[in-house]
Amino acid sequence: AAAGFAVPTQRALVMLAVAWAAILSRRFVSMTVGLSTSALCVVLLDPLTVTSASFWLSFITVGLLWQLGQS
Repeated sequence: AAAGFAVPTQRALVMLAVAWAAILSRRFVSMTVGLSTSALCVVLLDPLTVTSASFWLSFITVGLLWQLGQS
């Protein structure tokens, strides 16, 4: 709320919500399923966000961090 719920903040909250849902359901979620679910939710909230570079950079960064955490 302090950040004003700008698009990057919404995107981060959606990614966290998907991760928490996977953790709470105690199911294994692969990186591709987690990122694609997050991307779908973000696009449903704001369809024009796909055109911004920050959208792609944030998902690439999260994917790289996910891979580093697995190794």
